[in-house]
Amino acid sequence: MNINEIFEEYDTNIVCVSDLGIQYRGARVDYITQDEHGSVQIWGGHPDDKYSEEFLPTKEERKLIYEQILEEM
Repeated sequence: MNINEIFEEYDTNIVCVSDLGIQYRGARVDYITQDEHGSVQIWGGHPDDKYSEEFLPTKEERKLIYEQILEEM
């Protein structure tokens, strides 16, 4: 399974992953979203909340976050 298949499985473009306890530079990863082009964004907080933050990990960090999500889901 790859990260994009999670969105297909749940039939949505936003998935809450905060219960998985994944951290990015000391902050909890709460949501992953997928745009209309299939790109995945990683968020601390809900993406529609004005206080949320989109995380911009390196390729290596992103790979580790995806692996953790896939392992836990």
